[in-house]
Amino acid sequence: MLILAQDPSSLSVVASGSGDGIVKVWDLTSREESWRTAAHNNIVKGLSFTNDKKLLTCATDGIKLWDPSTADGQVEPIHTWQEGGPYTSLSCHRANNAFAASSGAGCISIWDLDHSTAPQKIQWPNFTDTITDVCFNQVETSVIGATASDRSVILFDLRTNSMFAAHAGVEPDG
Repeated sequence: MLILAQDPSSLSVVASGSGDGIVKVWDLTSREESWRTAAHNNIVKGLSFTNDKKLLTCATDGIKLWDPSTADGQVEPIHTWQEGGPYTSLSCHRANNAFAASSGAGCISIWDLDHSTAPQKIQWPNFTDTITDVCFNQVETSVIGATASDRSVILFDLRTNSMFAAHAGVEPDG
């Protein structure tokens, strides 16, 4: 399994994560690896670049924030989050310094990278399957989309704290 993420501020920088927990950053112009680290103990499930060119990674052992501008094999991540896993996907907010992470428990957690406060949690009602992917909408930046292993597609508005669209048997509130 291989997962990719593109740095939104650069057309030539991508990150890859693999089944052995290794994360690499690539320079597409030179076609060479520019950074690597043993980020996780198992399969990397999600990657996302932050607005300040840091790299978020997730796996069953948690979420980690890395600085790919450091030397290869950086021993310690900048920050680690383990509450609420195992994690299946990540998405960074386009304008704010926040990110969303989906978990195998049918939950999405939203963290502020600037503060160590508890995350905002979104738990789907009547929902027990794994959320397989989560993504902030790039235009309506308060909207999060998610997909699940039961083929559900869910849209959630952070302004109103409510689900407003669901498919494949999941009904929105109110």
